[in-house]
Amino acid sequence: MTDYRPRLTVDLAAVRRNLRALKNIRPGVEIMPVVKADCYGLGAEAVVPVLVDGGCSAFYVSYLEEAQALEKVARGAVFYILNAGSGAGPWTEEHRPVHYDAEALKAWQSGPCGVQIDIGMNRVGMPLSALEDMAPREDVSLVIGHMSDAGDPSSERNADQRARFEEIKSKLRQTFPRARFGLSATGGLLQKETVEEDCLRPGVGLYGAAAGSLGPLEQVATFEARVLTVFDVEPGELVGYSGRWSPQRPSKLATLAVGYADGLPRSLLGGGKVFLGGARCPYAGAVSMDLLTVDITDAPGKVKPGDWAELFGEEIKVDWLADKAGTIGYELLTAVRGRTQRVYRDSDR
Repeated sequence: MTDYRPRLTVDLAAVRRNLRALKNIRPGVEIMPVVKADCYGLGAEAVVPVLVDGGCSAFYVSYLEEAQALEKVARGAVFYILNAGSGAGPWTEEHRPVHYDAEALKAWQSGPCGVQIDIGMNRVGMPLSALEDMAPREDVSLVIGHMSDAGDPSSERNADQRARFEEIKSKLRQTFPRARFGLSATGGLLQKETVEEDCLRPGVGLYGAAAGSLGPLEQVATFEARVLTVFDVEPGELVGYSGRWSPQRPSKLATLAVGYADGLPRSLLGGGKVFLGGARCPYAGAVSMDLLTVDITDAPGKVKPGDWAELFGEEIKVDWLADKAGTIGYELLTAVRGRTQRVYRDSDR
C-alpha cells in the first residue's frame, strides 16, 4: 500500500562535503557546529555522527535536554547550551552553559562555561563594559559574539561588529586566559572579510541553506509530496478555499498530499512552485492544512497519482522558496513536521 505522507530525504554525504568545504575556507580553525532544533529539522541523531566522523568534538544546542539526547551519538563531545538561562543543570564538563548576564557569570561556580558578548545585535549577550573589571577566570572556556547582518555582505554593520569583536579579544584575553574566541556563523564564514578567531559556529550552511549565497555549499534536504489526484478545470472556475485562484485557460491541476500542517507556509499562494512532471509548476490556490494544488498544464511529462513532487531540493532551492514565502530557509527547514517521513541516504556510499 502506498504511503502518502510527505517525505524529507537527507543526503548525509552532502553534510560531509559541506563540512569539508567550510574547513577549507578557514583551514586550521576549529568547527563547532550548531545542532539545535534537531539539526535545523534534519534529524540530529542521524546528522551529528557525520559531523563527529568529520572531526567535530564540540557543538551548540539551545537546551540542555538537546545535549542529553545526543550523548549516545557524540560520546565525549562538549555541548554549549545557548538558552541555559539560570537553569539548575546538571552541568558537567561536557554540558556547559553560555552566560549572557555578567551577574550570573560572577555567581557561577559549577565548572566550565561560555560567555556571549553583545557586539551590536542587542538581543542577548553582555556588554564588554560589564566584564572589563572582572578578575581573571579560568573556568570560561568560550567567548562568542553574534553578527546581526552576516547574511548581507554589503551591510556596513558587518565591519563595525568585526571591529567590536577584535576589541573584545584584545581586552578579554587576559581576563579569560583559557577561552577560545569565536564570531563567525555560516554568513560570516562565507564573507570575504574575516577576523582572527579560534573557532567557528556554522549551522544552517552545513544543512544546505544560507541567508545569502550558498557559495561552495550544497543542498542537503529534499522535501517531497505525492500526487493524490489529477484533474481538469476550465477558465473562470475557482480553486481552493475562498476561490483565490482561477485559470485563464483550460488547465490541468494536481493536488498533493502536503500542507501547512507539514510546514509549508500558507503565505506561498501566488509565488510557490514545485518540480513535477519535468517542470516547475506554480501553486494554484491556497495552501490548505493537508493539501496543495498545483498547475501542471505546461509539464512535459505525464503526471499521475502517486508521483512525487519536489517542494524544495535540487530544483526548487529552499532559500528561493523561503523568499517567495517572505521568510528564510532556516524557517522552512525547521518547520517540517513530525508526520513527515525522514529518509537518510549517503550518496558517497
